[in-house]
Amino acid sequence: METKKEMTIEDLAKLMTASFEKSAKQTDEKIRDLAKLMTAGFEKSAKQTDEKIESLAKQTDEKIESLAKQTDEKIGNLAKLMTTGFEKSAKQTDEKIESLAKQTDEKIGDLARIIANRFDEMDKKMDDGFKKVNADIEELQETTDRIERTLIQKVDKIEYNTLEYRVEKLEGKYA
Repeated sequence: METKKEMTIEDLAKLMTASFEKSAKQTDEKIRDLAKLMTAGFEKSAKQTDEKIESLAKQTDEKIESLAKQTDEKIGNLAKLMTTGFEKSAKQTDEKIESLAKQTDEKIGDLARIIANRFDEMDKKMDDGFKKVNADIEELQETTDRIERTLIQKVDKIEYNTLEYRVEKLEGKYA
């Protein structure tokens, strides 16, 4: 069993053209065969007419008229049959084209939905990533602020201790 293949409109057009060409060729062959048969029949009738012309002139005229009428009917029936076949083929082709167009539209819609969903997923992931980065930045800022406060406290303590040492020295010197 063949695997499922997606057909493009160009592929469908090629298939349709090939089908129409094959149908036209077969119709041409049938018309040629019919023409040969008709020619052979007319030749046979003409020969019989020549042989019986004196005794069967009236009957020959009636037969020729009958054959002409039948031929006309057959040609008319063949034309109707061909017209019906072409109309049916055109209708089927139109239905196939409409079906393929609908399927193509559905597949394009499905693809658009998939792409939109992927973009939504990417947006969500990016939002989550940005939130995490922002949280990390805030945490870094808090850590930096805490280190800065600790340094300021240590510097203040050193300055305080330095001042206290100087005051003690000065008090010791002047006391």
